[in-house]
Amino acid sequence: MRLALRCLLPHAGDRQLLVEFWAYAGQLHNANRSDSCDAVLQSIIADLRSAGRYPTPKDESRRFVVEAMAEAANDRETKRLVERRHYFTPPPHRR
Repeated sequence: MRLALRCLLPHAGDRQLLVEFWAYAGQLHNANRSDSCDAVLQSIIADLRSAGRYPTPKDESRRFVVEAMAEAANDRETKRLVERRHYFTPPPHRR
């Protein structure tokens, strides 16, 4: 948990939210600990989204489409290169 919060630190606009999350997560035997952590976590996500560091579901779907298109283009290029290489490759020498 500490590593995750440390990784978020440079991207978070409000460091106090991360400190609050750490404090709520460290409470022992608290029945409302998950509610407290969830509220602070949603605030952290809102802070990251406002800074443009946390993708929205719409951005994620766009990223998946772009990655699929790039992969298909890469596959076509690889197939074309293999066919070209095969065409220009001399036949094997037999002994």
